[in-house]
Amino acid sequence: METMDEEFPLLLPDGTAAVSLPGHDDHCWIVEASTCNSDAATWTFGIQPGNFGRHLCLHRFKLWWLKPSHGHSGLDIPPETALFLAEMQPQQQQQQQQYVALLPVSDTHARASLHRAGDDSSNGEGLSPSGAAVDEDSPSALAVSADTGDPATLLPDTLGVLLVATGPDPFRLVQRLVREATDRLSTQLVSLKEGARSATVAERVDPGACGEDRGSCDDEGKGRPVASFVDSLGWCTWDSFYTMVTPEGVLEGLSTLHEGGVRPRWVVIDDGWQRTTNDDALNTEQWDERLVGLEANKRFRRFDEKGKLLLDLGDTVGKMKRDFGVERVLAWHAMAGYWAGVEPEASEMVPFDPLVAKLLAPEGIQEVDPEMQPELDHKRFGMVRLGNVEAFYRAYHGYLRDNGVDGVKVDAQSILDCMGGGNGGVPAVTKAYHEGLVQSVQATFKEGGRPAALIHCMCHAPSVLFHIACVSEDRAVIRGSDDFYPREDLSHGPHLYSNSFNALLLSNLGVQDWDMFQTGLGVQGTGDAAGAAGLSEGANASWFHAAARAISGGPVYVSDRPGQHNADILRKLVLEDGSVPRASTNALPTLDCLMRDPQEEGGGLLQVWALNPLAGTGVVGSFNVRGASFSQSERAWVRAGRDDEARGGGAVEGTVSPSDVHAFRITKPHADRAGGAGEMPPAPGDGVEENEDETRCCFALYLHRRRETRVVSLLEAVAIEVLPLSYELATFSRVIGLRLPPLGISTSGEQQQGSSAADVVESRDGDRPGYDAQEDTVRWAILGLSDMFNSSAAVSAQEPFQRGATTRSSGVECDGGMVPGVAVYVKGSGKFLAVASRQPSRVTLGGVGGDGAVGSAGLEQGVIHREDGRDDSGRAGGSGDVTVLDASFSALCAATPDGPPSTALSVGGGRAGLGLVEVVIPGPWDGRERQLTFWWH
Repeated sequence: METMDEEFPLLLPDGTAAVSLPGHDDHCWIVEASTCNSDAATWTFGIQPGNFGRHLCLHRFKLWWLKPSHGHSGLDIPPETALFLAEMQPQQQQQQQQYVALLPVSDTHARASLHRAGDDSSNGEGLSPSGAAVDEDSPSALAVSADTGDPATLLPDTLGVLLVATGPDPFRLVQRLVREATDRLSTQLVSLKEGARSATVAERVDPGACGEDRGSCDDEGKGRPVASFVDSLGWCTWDSFYTMVTPEGVLEGLSTLHEGGVRPRWVVIDDGWQRTTNDDALNTEQWDERLVGLEANKRFRRFDEKGKLLLDLGDTVGKMKRDFGVERVLAWHAMAGYWAGVEPEASEMVPFDPLVAKLLAPEGIQEVDPEMQPELDHKRFGMVRLGNVEAFYRAYHGYLRDNGVDGVKVDAQSILDCMGGGNGGVPAVTKAYHEGLVQSVQATFKEGGRPAALIHCMCHAPSVLFHIACVSEDRAVIRGSDDFYPREDLSHGPHLYSNSFNALLLSNLGVQDWDMFQTGLGVQGTGDAAGAAGLSEGANASWFHAAARAISGGPVYVSDRPGQHNADILRKLVLEDGSVPRASTNALPTLDCLMRDPQEEGGGLLQVWALNPLAGTGVVGSFNVRGASFSQSERAWVRAGRDDEARGGGAVEGTVSPSDVHAFRITKPHADRAGGAGEMPPAPGDGVEENEDETRCCFALYLHRRRETRVVSLLEAVAIEVLPLSYELATFSRVIGLRLPPLGISTSGEQQQGSSAADVVESRDGDRPGYDAQEDTVRWAILGLSDMFNSSAAVSAQEPFQRGATTRSSGVECDGGMVPGVAVYVKGSGKFLAVASRQPSRVTLGGVGGDGAVGSAGLEQGVIHREDGRDDSGRAGGSGDVTVLDASFSALCAATPDGPPSTALSVGGGRAGLGLVEVVIPGPWDGRERQLTFWWH
């Protein structure tokens, strides 16, 4: 094995070696260790004094869940830390801030976690380069513990225990470590499966899913597909009924949502439908109950006085789909069957040969949650034997499918972390259960090539998380944090805080789900009525949660009680057909708040960023979460900070900038040449000019709460102020240049292969011979539907074109006068905003084909006739007709330091003279993507 090199940031203990892993710009290693023929071991690593600065830990604070913790000095690493990220003190020759990331390795041999040194005895002392021993009780030491979870199952002689990476980009470091970990586990899983085809990480975690220019492993378009339900609104029964869910309650809830104009397209029938040892157990009373049968319980199998079966599960699901347009119904179940597994003596369970298992929580969990092991000892836990797991799931899921159910939400998955004793260890149990689950779900619920609907929940044991990522054929949907607690006022800020930082790990493993929420929390007044009463919409925690879900990149679903819905919120989240304009990446914390705790006084705003489907667009959410946090010692949410801060007094000031979207820092977002975000930069000569001067790279900015539009440079910051439990959403869109040929001149002799008659250039002055920048370039940026929380997510693509050109690259000679434009593909209706340097001469809705062709006669007539009204992509063309829309054009204003807004921007970088284009797209909308076309004479 290779030995430690001078770049390695830790001091290695005896019996270990750091093996360098090949890579690009970053340094990456795996630490391999000797295990001394044991089922458990701990290694202590030293750190050069002062080498690490501020740091972030993602650690389990419950058996089921991770949460973040920030440190300012020393290395007080909590037990069960799954990811450690820290600033490194820069060396003299380094121009950029450097970071170090540590990821304990959980694979088919062992589970591992980080913790503070001194918690366990080490099998080797940390050594400095000079050979001096490192004091393991020093704050500059950390430890890694690994075990199998079964005293009878020993660790291999040599074990990979820790992945380490250093470099200037913390997001890429985490991405790299997760890819190495999933590569390792995938290879092991394949080797354990006889007759399986050879697989690499490229097949399990597609490199395309980790687009080199995006900053996070979250590019769905180039990785494995995700189930389609995440793109529409869902409703979950949990917070409405808890364990007392009934067919009548489900149908009533859907009815009241429809009365409010909201149409969920998927529903989760949560805990409460199954047949258990106590079907009448109320919420919090069900934890010791076991599954006794595969069919639904008596609430879903009731009979009238004459013995006629009333609504059963199948009838209920059928009515949900027929009467309310629900497309997918998911049913809840626990990983082991129910909270305490299955009843071993129940006749329907006997075929699966269950056993009574003794549960043992990991030592780190026993430390952070001392009540957990006594609770486990109290359970009579029935466990399906490993060889029968898939058969159990197939029988269970088969019953659900026969009753019209389309997928499952699988809860309590981290119980696998306690089931290793006597069963070959936790890795073996986790492998058997997750392979059985995924194979059953794919065989039972996958239809027509669509990914099956599956939500993974209570699954933050690292061994479970990495198995989810490697076993799943599709991109997994993974819950991001502890539950949404509607009755716990202090939980709302910590809920967003946990989801935001947990995303550093989870977004690299799947699509993160920020959980359901309720739209009717807090102040009941909304919109203008609330404002008139002196109450901002941000005073309502429902708005706070809704804004976060809108930019999370994950599924959006509510758990409203029947009749308790806020239609104002839902209309900002959901389009008329029930679809959700979803970000194309999971939201991640911005770089400047990565190493600070926004819950603390002086911690600033919680800020997260995501990219949207239209290339060059992104969103930044700013949230005031100050005043409450989760106390590990009290096992509850507590008020934090000064009295006035703790009581929610005082706004928090901050700034927003295009550079908060980290992907914009890595590579400049390019004009959309083929319709989607996340593409690699175009090759030179493809109509896009690189602009090396970051101060001249321009973005349109729309502040959702302030309803303010600006144009700013990449590094320019705009001051904002956010009230307690409130938010601001900032949409950013790259200003591109549409280079337009002068009227009456053919472009056929000038076009290059791959370019269009209306070229796309940067938002700086062009130097193309024969063209005047002011006359021949329209500077342009799309902000989207302004009434939606995530406005630009309603736009999927834009396509510059030339009237008369059959394709963008055909090079044909245009007939007659030339009227160039840009086609924008948009979902929904309402006010559409864009920024342009010239007022469009005409705006039309519908009529342009998928290849950008426009009939020359159609423009003069105002109607373009097509055969079917749709293009090859399934976009609607307005039944073959074009509608001419009214558009307003007004000057943008910039706030001046000493007075009111000025009448026009006078700043440089190509921003002068830009105006705001407003168009109202008429409804109703039929659910098909429509084409909005802007023309310039």
